[in-house]
Amino acid sequence: SKMRPNTGTGYRFSLYYLHEIRKQSMPAEIDAATRADIAFYAAQGYSQEGIAEETGVSRRTVRKYLDLTREEVAASDRPRETLCAIVRGEYDWQRGDLTADEGGYMSM
Repeated sequence: SKMRPNTGTGYRFSLYYLHEIRKQSMPAEIDAATRADIAFYAAQGYSQEGIAEETGVSRRTVRKYLDLTREEVAASDRPRETLCAIVRGEYDWQRGDLTADEGGYMSM
């Protein structure tokens, strides 16, 4: 007899909850301008709740993007420039680097 993958109710139930847990751990997608606003308001000393009110996103989403921002800045060889690029909305989140102008320098 051939071995078949477990596709019973318990297996589907487990996959459903795994999917739900993953969804909860991922922040809602937001545009670069909102990401920049989150970093800007944080730099101004706003609380996560205050940032959420100003930007119109959930506090959980604010927390997740602040965590992502901290991780990107900490991993950068140029943390100050990275944070500035994030606040200006010039950071390339897909590539994980700064957006440079033609001369190879970040515009200020």
